[in-house]
Amino acid sequence: MRNFSTNQVALWFTNGTSLQGGGVIASLGPEWFNTDVGDFNNDGRQDILWYNTNTGDVAVWYMNGTTFGGAVIGNAAGWFPFTAGDFNGDGRDEILLRNNSNGSIAEWFVNGATHTGGVIAPNFPFNWFHEGTGDLNGDGRDDLLWRNSSNGDVAAWLMNGTSFGGGIIQPGLPLQWDIQGVGNFDADAREEVILRNTTTGDVAEWNVNGTTLEGGGVIATVPPSADWFLVG
Repeated sequence: MRNFSTNQVALWFTNGTSLQGGGVIASLGPEWFNTDVGDFNNDGRQDILWYNTNTGDVAVWYMNGTTFGGAVIGNAAGWFPFTAGDFNGDGRDEILLRNNSNGSIAEWFVNGATHTGGVIAPNFPFNWFHEGTGDLNGDGRDDLLWRNSSNGDVAAWLMNGTSFGGGIIQPGLPLQWDIQGVGNFDADAREEVILRNTTTGDVAEWNVNGTTLEGGGVIATVPPSADWFLVG
């Protein structure tokens, strides 16, 4: 978590609903924003991805409990690192970036304090918004969930390194349904999609297999007020 008044970064260790410990681990200038987490060195621990809004520098904190080693892995001025995931199934997460001017999508492969990679989808239209990252087809590689803000279409990119296939999962999803993210809620090989209806407060779960919607529906109703919102 981040305290923007003091610029302190803190880490909590939890066990279910119990707080096991933790505390402040660093202070960081307000120009640095956490954009995602991922295991960038295949050590089984989640690392933290940072972006400097002043310089465009992209940095990774390689975590070991409450200690870490940090490294600037490259400069992405004019781009924004919007998600991380293991898109080639090698056990290390990659970084996806989007160009602020033309919407192009690039992929970085991280190696310590360096990276390689380049554009994988040029001039991707800005009316498509990233809604989640996770393994949607059970192949051991993370995929991307997208939403079209103009017509409500929901689509998946099924990733294989720097290439991908996929298509529309659900055409014309009413815009009052807000996609909250993806996660593996039933411990199978595929991740599910969680949605919230901003009008009724209904929370729904989709069971997805690649680009096929195999089922799902409303699992709870949470009053649609500013008091409750999903984090994470």
